Amino acid sequence: LARTFLEFIWQHVDGRFKYGPSDQGAYNDFYRQKQTFLDRKFNVKPYWHNVTTWHNRKIIHFHGMKPLDIISYWFGEGGGECNKSINFLCEAYNTQPFLCPSMQYFAKSAFFEGRESAEDYCNDIVHPSQQSQLRNLCFLFLQELRETEVHAGSSCKAPILAALKKAGKNPQDFPNTHKVSLIAELPNEESSQHQQHHQEEALQAEEEQCHSYIVCDSFDDQILSHIANIAYALTVGKPVCIFDAFIFHANTAGLDTGNYRANEENTVPLSTVIDLPLLLETVRQQQPDSKEIPFTPHLHEGESCNWINPLMSADSKALMTVLRALQPSKVIKALMTDVLAVAGPTRALEDGVCVHHRDGQDWHEHCRQWENIPDGVWRGNCLNEGNRTLTELLRSRVPNPNSWIYYVGDHTAPEDLVGNFDVVSRQDVILNRLHQGGQSISKRELDAAVDFFVCSKYPRFVGNSASSWSALQIALRNSQTTWYNGRSIPMAEFIKIFYMPIVYTYSELTASKTDQYMLQLSILSAIKHVGSESIHVVYYQKEGSGSPLVSWLRDHGVIVHLEVDTGKGLWETRLDVPKYLDAEYVLWLNTN
Repeated sequence: LARTFLEFIWQHVDGRFKYGPSDQGAYNDFYRQKQTFLDRKFNVKPYWHNVTTWHNRKIIHFHGMKPLDIISYWFGEGGGECNKSINFLCEAYNTQPFLCPSMQYFAKSAFFEGRESAEDYCNDIVHPSQQSQLRNLCFLFLQELRETEVHAGSSCKAPILAALKKAGKNPQDFPNTHKVSLIAELPNEESSQHQQHHQEEALQAEEEQCHSYIVCDSFDDQILSHIANIAYALTVGKPVCIFDAFIFHANTAGLDTGNYRANEENTVPLSTVIDLPLLLETVRQQQPDSKEIPFTPHLHEGESCNWINPLMSADSKALMTVLRALQPSKVIKALMTDVLAVAGPTRALEDGVCVHHRDGQDWHEHCRQWENIPDGVWRGNCLNEGNRTLTELLRSRVPNPNSWIYYVGDHTAPEDLVGNFDVVSRQDVILNRLHQGGQSISKRELDAAVDFFVCSKYPRFVGNSASSWSALQIALRNSQTTWYNGRSIPMAEFIKIFYMPIVYTYSELTASKTDQYMLQLSILSAIKHVGSESIHVVYYQKEGSGSPLVSWLRDHGVIVHLEVDTGKGLWETRLDVPKYLDAEYVLWLNTN
């Protein structure tokens, strides 16, 4: 890996990387799919405003503006200056409620082993061209600050004035200290601040009693965050605080995730999209103290959007329980009624096939990045299998001549598809605006929600298994569906909710008593490991037979498909499997 990484660096001698500058950009670009981000409490920045993140801090990161930068800005005679790249942070220091507390931690650390470290910092870091008095004021300030009572929202006015007094300096000669107030300026007025602070403290206290989380990015990423975190809480036996927010316009692209967060302009309550009472009822059956927590900007803006780790740690049954509990809200159901009506009287719902097709520019960019991750893992199934047209790929997956297609895509349906199939889509229904509370709002992710729930109503589905949207549909259908890109379901590598259907063929005419016992033993083993929902038996029954084996199979939850036993050979019975299973792959087993 080191050699490959070095080669990657030498290919970017201009220092330009997609996901950041310099060494940070190089690591982010090359290891994009191997990164696991720490919680933000390990990277708390003094200029943040999030109270919860500050209280949970483990590491303070002086990002951009270092302690000496702001010290030089304050104590530079006639007005100090910061580097142009960070000057905006220096000038806005009085809007940073955690700057002075962060500086105090630094000051206490500088004096931890005596005054020498603090003196060395002020002597060695200050450039020789700067005033010698700055070195003295730097030391005096750190000395005063470590002894001053400081809390969140406090400014550094008291230690600044004390340092100037000890040095015999007139504060009027240091104009950059004039706007230092006793309480650092926060975004709202003082009375609103106190009220908001109390609300945040109350919410914080609630969240400390349960597993809390936030969501980010697209519809499917948000759904995955809800599923992962709620199921994780159920797995570890802890109440969950369901994040009551839905980002309705994320505009995500490529592999860059975690950047589209909830804010007051792009967010509506989760209950706009999901039947929240039903979800809570399901969760409370196991954890009665679970509750919903409303989106609160200053409380949640600094939180880490983490769903990969909870997803990997949650029990598979809990994951499926939560996934199935995510049902559409009344608002979405009303829109679904309009969309489902587009089929009209000439198209039967049972003949409908939902096709989820990714072929937009952002998806191609995603695939380009994803397939070229230099880790030796094959990822060649992001686009159409074998570079064939969607029509060609669907012909073998939609055998019913009466089938029609409900098309879900990131662009209009391909011309060849429309020319060969009866195709309808949500775009055939006028849904340019969704009115919520009398206000008209943009609808990108809301459209994805409508399509997702509409799609789940159709008996057949063909998707792209590399897409998390499609993967969720596949999981909902117990993996008994197909995908036009072929091969694996990438999400199955770290979430165990996908099962290849197991299919046995059994003939009463040819099977011995030993074959029957082997079948039963094999099925009991399969049930233990994957459950009965994925187990099928195509059972060839003698005419007029009432075999107790069929009853035994059904009693154990096995899905039995009865055929009249006409003495078909082994290979002929295998050809009957597609009559009963709509699946991209099955594990076919013969009883002998």
